[in-house]
Amino acid sequence: MCTVVRVDEATRATKTLQCPVTLSLHDGQLFTDGLVPLADGALTGTQVVAIAGGTGEFRGQGELALKFLTPTETNGTITLTR
Repeated sequence: MCTVVRVDEATRATKTLQCPVTLSLHDGQLFTDGLVPLADGALTGTQVVAIAGGTGEFRGQGELALKFLTPTETNGTITLTR
């Protein structure tokens, strides 16, 4: 669940969200957290959040790049630093 941490322009729904997310994958889990901009009420472009930690094959830290394709479709690329 994301939390609004800053409202830049209320009339255009331009805000900054903090989004902690846990991903449960086949070989372990990842915990991510980051600030994501919301522009005109939508998530757009590619946003990068931190991988704060993980388990199993995903131990370590890194980044998760989220590319927002449509309001219901997102591609993610995981980069780990061990």
